[in-house]
Amino acid sequence: MNWTQAKKHLREELTGIDDREKDSLFFLIYEDLTGETRKTFIVEPHRDLDLETEAQFRSIVKRLIEHEPLQYILGKAHFFGRDFRVNPSVLIPRPETEELIHWAFSEVLQTEGHCLDLGTGSGCLAITWMAECSNWQVSGWDISEAALHTARSNAMDIVPQAPIEFAKADMLEPPHIDEPYDVILSNPPYVRYLEQREMHERVIEHEPSLALWVPNDDPLRFFEAIAQIADLGLRPDGHLFVEINQYLAKETEELFRSHGFSWVHLKHDLSGNPRLMHIRK
Repeated sequence: MNWTQAKKHLREELTGIDDREKDSLFFLIYEDLTGETRKTFIVEPHRDLDLETEAQFRSIVKRLIEHEPLQYILGKAHFFGRDFRVNPSVLIPRPETEELIHWAFSEVLQTEGHCLDLGTGSGCLAITWMAECSNWQVSGWDISEAALHTARSNAMDIVPQAPIEFAKADMLEPPHIDEPYDVILSNPPYVRYLEQREMHERVIEHEPSLALWVPNDDPLRFFEAIAQIADLGLRPDGHLFVEINQYLAKETEELFRSHGFSWVHLKHDLSGNPRLMHIRK
């Protein structure tokens, strides 16, 4: 099998997605297996795969057919210019979450302070904040020990010189905060079970339920918890940035205002959905 045949094989085997997405998957696999860029493929499209690489390629395609996310198969996901380790204990970082932290960087102008990432998962928000703002102190909370292990591994890979304080904590029963934070970031669980029909099988079957779903009759439970944490743990001039459920934007804004947050700015993501929120006291 050469690489042109490999690309054709992937296109034929994967169904339910368009050719553009298939090609995107192919080149991610190609770059991972060869250590080269797609430019090399353009120059040498008929180069043969050795037997080991062909076996790896076929195995990856088989797992994709079974709806396993490519990021879990490869063990990494790209976020804000860096590769993060990912596995089924953590959500795969999304472009919307990149938009959230990019917005936060544009709004927070101070050069030092203390940042908290609630529900840190892979640590992508906390670690990106530390990587871009090295004079800050950064903390990350998560209820999952497996997620915290992944976050710590990512921190060692990406910001080994700048320790981040990762701690096991339940947002619904948060620990006492000794020193208030200048910035709080969170991409909490917010997808109602009734919205499962809109989700791809690879999300439902493989990504961690703990980080995704909320009860249909209590969909804002984590935002209520975040509001309470920020009420006590955010400085008067601090910033809170959260990713929200696009169908509950109005209700989420009303919740934060009911907790005394007078400034709530809703922003649409690049897909045009009301997804990002910046809150201040």
